[in-house]
Amino acid sequence: MGVNGSKVQPTATRVVGKSLFISRELVDGEFQLASNEAMRQSYAAYIKSGVWIDQILLLVPNGTIVAVAHEVRLAQENSNALMEYKHVNGCFRSLDGQDLLPEKRRSFNLFKSPRSSGSEKKAPDTPPRSRAYSSDCYADIHESGHYTPAQLIAIMFGVLYPLYMASTEYRRFQEGLPLIECEPSISAGPGSFRDAKQYSAQARRAQEMMLSCAATYDETDLLEALSLVGWTDVLAETFADSSFGITVSDANKEGAPTVYANHAFESLTGYSVDTVLGRNLDMLNGPNTESGMARVLREAVRQPAAAKVALSHRNFAGKKFLNLVSVRPSGGYSIVVHYPPTKGFKQEDLKAVDDLQVLLSLVVRAPALNKIKRAPSAW
Repeated sequence: MGVNGSKVQPTATRVVGKSLFISRELVDGEFQLASNEAMRQSYAAYIKSGVWIDQILLLVPNGTIVAVAHEVRLAQENSNALMEYKHVNGCFRSLDGQDLLPEKRRSFNLFKSPRSSGSEKKAPDTPPRSRAYSSDCYADIHESGHYTPAQLIAIMFGVLYPLYMASTEYRRFQEGLPLIECEPSISAGPGSFRDAKQYSAQARRAQEMMLSCAATYDETDLLEALSLVGWTDVLAETFADSSFGITVSDANKEGAPTVYANHAFESLTGYSVDTVLGRNLDMLNGPNTESGMARVLREAVRQPAAAKVALSHRNFAGKKFLNLVSVRPSGGYSIVVHYPPTKGFKQEDLKAVDDLQVLLSLVVRAPALNKIKRAPSAW
């Protein structure tokens, strides 16, 4: 039984649309890393060096929120984050009249002391952090409670592996040269940590999260995780099992059909993945759906463009529910996160939605991989 009393139709497969998150090259790389100790050491050293940080900025598409300037300005203030969803406070009432305004936000400090799954460890040296990255309106990704250490490591491996394959460090590994001994550092060139203000807040947040993961786990943790086969499955299942509803639409096809939906979306709407695939999100519209907001969502998904809207949707059983929908473009895809606020929901939940969108942008829109020697895979 899903939320709002919707009966979930059974899903035929464990992770539908797995190829959106995992390429064949990534699976082959997983097997290569597990079987080659020298490559594991090279990749772990690359992660800890931090030389990839400038490139992270380029992996998150710059999306302009579909909203008037006044709303954008208000949305930048932490106490008015709901304005991003084009609703004034008075509209945020549940369908039975209960107040849905978020609790007062708390401040968080990013980049807390590193931790591992085993014991407390001394904090490794990390790249200098400028004020542009000292955002107290976001929780440390490790403290959010939405991701396990294994999931964060898998995400980091999946995001950084394509960059590693195109790096000097990988070429040195291929040529049998020793690892480069260097302290973690950030370059001061274009697109660097110091001038990142020219990039979107989402791109800067991507840097924060990847830096936090790289600083948290030492090389021993990374080498141990890389020696095992299975982290690509963890990567895909992280989003399949997310507590937030996720759909991905193909904006290159007429009508922007849905090509991926996770379990939380099934539970929220009562529609099975098999029922959703090939259809667009208009299927959630009902007689009480706000036509203007529905049009904004439809156009954002098809362009694709970034948008946040609050809509009165209905589930498979016909029961209506309030749905906060966030859309972000990623290549030719529109990544959509669905969140039904309940009484007493927290501001951090909306920040968690933003973080999820950033992580999905990094994973779904991976950079091109160099051609590599195929390793046996269980694809």
